[in-house]
Amino acid sequence: MKNKKTSVLLAISVLLVFIAIFIFSSQTGEKSGNISQNFTGKFLCFFGLTDSRINHAEHILRKCAHVVEFALLGALICMLAFRIPKIRDSCYLAMAFSLAFTVIYAVTDEIHQAFVPGRGPSVWDVLLDGVGALIGISVTMAVRFFILHKRKNKSRNTH
Repeated sequence: MKNKKTSVLLAISVLLVFIAIFIFSSQTGEKSGNISQNFTGKFLCFFGLTDSRINHAEHILRKCAHVVEFALLGALICMLAFRIPKIRDSCYLAMAFSLAFTVIYAVTDEIHQAFVPGRGPSVWDVLLDGVGALIGISVTMAVRFFILHKRKNKSRNTH
């Protein structure tokens, strides 16, 4: 039963990230820009930097946000993929499934932005999203490998 609860929790988490990304992408270009500039100004102030280069910093932070959002999404989808019986036994299949699923969502997100005033689709954003997904999936795989390796060594030492 614990495994089913974890699977449901992971599926809900994926859905919540989908919704969050959709909401961010639904903001008009003006609203999104205002929020980004406001956040960037506070970010620069926190680190004692001037906001003379706020536009440049804002652009970098927006692109970092793409990577972080999709790293989280890729990691969650990867964890969920390992709970699918036909995928669970193959790391490569889990990675490919997770990356493909995440990138497909990134493409649909950019298509969605084509219909939002002041926004538009960007191939570069899809590439950034894919890099983010790869980072999230890679971290998930590394953590999974570490846990499985530790369990294997622990069971070996108890016998």
